[in-house]
Amino acid sequence: MNGRIAILGAGAIGLYYGARLALAGRDVSFLARSDLTAIRERGITLKVEGREDVLKPAAVFARAEDIGPVDLVILTLKATANAELAHLLPPLLGPATWVLTLGRPRPHPRRALLHCLHAVGAGGGDVPPCGFDRAR
Repeated sequence: MNGRIAILGAGAIGLYYGARLALAGRDVSFLARSDLTAIRERGITLKVEGREDVLKPAAVFARAEDIGPVDLVILTLKATANAELAHLLPPLLGPATWVLTLGRPRPHPRRALLHCLHAVGAGGGDVPPCGFDRAR
């Protein structure tokens, strides 16, 4: 995949995988809220197996609208932020966007994703069962 990637949830998991992808040459944008200023000033530092890599500058944004549609959204928000998906995810969705969830199982991932798809006019029907979906 050579398309644009958005990390939705720039905590430990999102920063780790997003920085690894960006350092490997991928076009990665991070949506950050609480750590936005720190990431803009210092970048993202990865310390793995005695090696330190710094991603600076990092493409970090406060609003999903500033990132725009991407090819892949890596969703690393905490499950307690599911209610925010309805306004955070739609600006990142394009006609062929994939959404990958990482981290702890989300209580109702299919419901949250369906709500977002309907919000951008791409809903209709159901989405196939996926991974750890426990909403059924």
